[in-house]
Amino acid sequence: MRTISHKGLSSIRRPRSKAEVFFLFAAALYLMFSRQGSVSAEILKIKTSDLAMNISAGKRVSVHYKDILMFPSICGFFEIYKHDAAGKRLRVDTGPWNGLTTGLLEKSTNGFSINGLATQEGYAYHLECRLTGPDEFDVTYHFSSIPRNSFVNIEIVKLAAEIFKGAEILSLPKNHLEPTYLSEMPNSVDQRILAKGKNKIVFRTPIMDVEISDLNASQSLNLADFRNVQWDPYQSFFVYVDTKALPAANNIRLVYHIAFKPKQSSAPPTTQLQIVEVDSGGTLKATSPNSNTAIGSNQLEASVVGAPGGGATALPEQKTEEWSRFCIEPKFVQRGSGYFLLDKNSSVFVGLERESTKRIIAEEMERKIGGHRRADLRPDGEGTGSIIITKQEKIMHAGGLLPQEGFEIIVSKNAVHINGVDERGCLYGFWALLQLLNNQEDQWRVPIGIYRDWPDLKVRGFVVEMLAPFRTDTALFRKYLLSLSKARANLVVFYHLPDQIINWKKEQTKAGWSKDQMRQISAFAAGLEMEIWAGMSHKFNKKDCPAGMIKDGTNIYNPFDRKAYEYLHPLYEELLAVYKPSHVLIGHDEIRGLNEYTMAGKYSAAELLSASVKEAETWFGERGIGIAIWGDMLLDHRKWEEAAGNANSLNPIYRSGATHPAVDTLPHDIKIMDWHYQAKPEYGTSAYFAEKGFPVYGCVWHEPQSAKHMAMSIQKAGGQGLIGTDWGFWRTLSPAATTLYSLMCAWHTACVVDSQADMILLAETLREEHSSEKMIQKPVPLEAVSNALTADISNGIYNTGAYIDLRLFPSGEVVFDKTRFHVLPHTNGKIPNCIIVGADGAGRPDPDSEIVIPMNKRKFNSIQFLHTMLHRDPQYQSRKLGYYQIRYTDGTKAQVDLVEGLNITDIRLSPGLRKNDWTFSRHPEILLGSKCAWLGESATGVPLNVQSLCFRNPHPEKELKDIVVAADAVHEEYRIIVLGVTLIE
Repeated sequence: MRTISHKGLSSIRRPRSKAEVFFLFAAALYLMFSRQGSVSAEILKIKTSDLAMNISAGKRVSVHYKDILMFPSICGFFEIYKHDAAGKRLRVDTGPWNGLTTGLLEKSTNGFSINGLATQEGYAYHLECRLTGPDEFDVTYHFSSIPRNSFVNIEIVKLAAEIFKGAEILSLPKNHLEPTYLSEMPNSVDQRILAKGKNKIVFRTPIMDVEISDLNASQSLNLADFRNVQWDPYQSFFVYVDTKALPAANNIRLVYHIAFKPKQSSAPPTTQLQIVEVDSGGTLKATSPNSNTAIGSNQLEASVVGAPGGGATALPEQKTEEWSRFCIEPKFVQRGSGYFLLDKNSSVFVGLERESTKRIIAEEMERKIGGHRRADLRPDGEGTGSIIITKQEKIMHAGGLLPQEGFEIIVSKNAVHINGVDERGCLYGFWALLQLLNNQEDQWRVPIGIYRDWPDLKVRGFVVEMLAPFRTDTALFRKYLLSLSKARANLVVFYHLPDQIINWKKEQTKAGWSKDQMRQISAFAAGLEMEIWAGMSHKFNKKDCPAGMIKDGTNIYNPFDRKAYEYLHPLYEELLAVYKPSHVLIGHDEIRGLNEYTMAGKYSAAELLSASVKEAETWFGERGIGIAIWGDMLLDHRKWEEAAGNANSLNPIYRSGATHPAVDTLPHDIKIMDWHYQAKPEYGTSAYFAEKGFPVYGCVWHEPQSAKHMAMSIQKAGGQGLIGTDWGFWRTLSPAATTLYSLMCAWHTACVVDSQADMILLAETLREEHSSEKMIQKPVPLEAVSNALTADISNGIYNTGAYIDLRLFPSGEVVFDKTRFHVLPHTNGKIPNCIIVGADGAGRPDPDSEIVIPMNKRKFNSIQFLHTMLHRDPQYQSRKLGYYQIRYTDGTKAQVDLVEGLNITDIRLSPGLRKNDWTFSRHPEILLGSKCAWLGESATGVPLNVQSLCFRNPHPEKELKDIVVAADAVHEEYRIIVLGVTLIE
């Protein structure tokens, strides 16, 4: 179900000078980290002057100019295809690296070539890439005996997005409707085609110009934005050819010339310096510039030395309290005057049946406001300062009754009454009360008034992908479920792959969630008044199944083979024993190779699909359990793909034929999960399934706008609800891997979404809590152990000069995340003022593998670290890069692992920079294990972030000897930087 991701951002505008200088940063960065698109070892490097072609062990070709990766891929593929009578595109062959063709790679001193023969279609090909000068090369595609009336789709080059985004485009022939700049943010997939039918395209960047020409003058060049296309691992801009129909039995020779034209000057443009104020949350408040003078590169050092807020670009003020960022506004509010005040003697009286729900309410009240708050079991408590939660089935509003799960909050001067129509309504009313609570001068208060709210959609659920996680932590999972509940979830689906249940049946866990863990977790979900569904995909690995159960080229069993069910049903039994669900999601999405079972001609693809679903419906029905299936195989690709996306009947990629007629043969009590991950204004498929008589649930992934539009489509269609998904979350622990707006917009379909509020709520709920605001804070002096500079005219913090250094980072006594740090000034790059540890990519330290900070036998409650990092290949997949080791005087040790994407992340903020198997890409600075302490820029306008990490001392009674800052000896190139350390006593 991780098929396509979209950002839905399509605006193209002329970049500001701040954006243009971003490319200068990229040049300097790649001078240091000249990275290839793959980590594969190079088997050939063809170089002349400043131009180099690298061919990896995986036969992938990239081009570097002056050691800067410009083209992560050239000659990456060609595809020959035809159109049938209905206009449908039919692939004939692909190459040169994979598919039906077999390529033979030949190397020489000035280039390479590939020769191949497609024996089935009887054509030959010859691809050649040759350096023709110090700064230029030719790419030639030669096909002979092309199949009749064929089309050819060819990759010319992929442009590295970090270098080219914002670049000016000049193309011939001209078309005033086409963009003249490459947008800074990715275009949506349906708007990815930027230019077509060109003889020449020129890209102008501050680094250089790149010119690509069609030497055949056949107007074959096209340009697309592939930064949000799932199948492009490089997230690139794509220059390609899509030919018109070619004559048969002809020799086709297409030649393209690529030339680099360096700029005359690479000096960074001017940057307007501004005074900034760092608030108690560690964010920057916008103020007016301190000078009308523009600061150029020759003035930079003298202008920012010793400035506590020195030079960071002002940012909008950011609130850090999660409920103020993720506000579910009640549908009815009648405000009074004054406030209800909560004090230490206040009690919470909870008149609910479920003991676990009462306990959760008590714990969350304490978490919110601190101190002991008694959660009495009696529903009739009274008294000054009391919060009373009771179930009241009939609550009047506007002449009618509130629907199920609705609630009313009545706030007076003396008490707060939360009345819920049912148990869920009581819980949601309590979450709403926490949202209303605010602290003024150490006094918690709620505005007097009446607040009523109710859901727009009956079902608001979440599918949790149960792949082996980065961390099997049940306490973290409980917090995760809490965040879903706060966003108004009333359903959770625990969705497994078959091999996980196979391991359970063998009493094996293999680094995944155990049965005991999932029993505890599902019980906690029930305590949050959530309905429990289980799920298991139909996608089996052939190696895990009995011989003959899965055919080659398929991912599903033969639905008419009874032996398959003898194997499948015991796995379902295992699933039911753990979760005791009301329904089971049986997958049946993206079915691959179903045509393998239709070849005998006895059954159609639709009959095979229908038979499999009906078998499950009968088996589960006998046990009193309903089923749900994904809806994509019931949607005709030709009709729905463009309109809604993710319609896979007759999708040639899956080779499963026409499965959509099965929709007319299935029992109507089967629930349809109508999943679409592209942002569309409306999803007509929901109405289609509803009109067919099925209960339909819209499903979205990580895109907030998709959640909003899907909620409105479901409501319009009369569907049952909206269900979010989290593909990739537990592998990456990134809040960007999902969106809680899928729940909030189901509660209130007129929701207002933004790009990060849902991520902040998720992170704040899951993050380990700490507060150092009212404790003794002692910044640790780092002068004696600092080994690097945050500013250096020649090198800078990461050997990139001003392009990505921290000369504009505040220095002196500064407050981040309510913690006081002492940040050393950079003193014109003369005296080291920070700690850097790292590795050089070959397992060797560079500059140091570890630094020891002496601590003089101090006792402490916690330690706050101010840090960031830069990696040659940043990614979303969690990996350990280093650690802080806390050493005590008695010889004991404690350790904090520094895990990319969890508690530390690359200093650069560009969303498309991090390698990502799941395609989500939002706000990489929002992490679970640390807080974003500072958002700013380099001297040349590169957006940056710095994180604040808290270590809670497990031995507060022991004296601290020292702290070791260390990098792991891994075969990767990266740096970790520590800017400040503060002891909290």
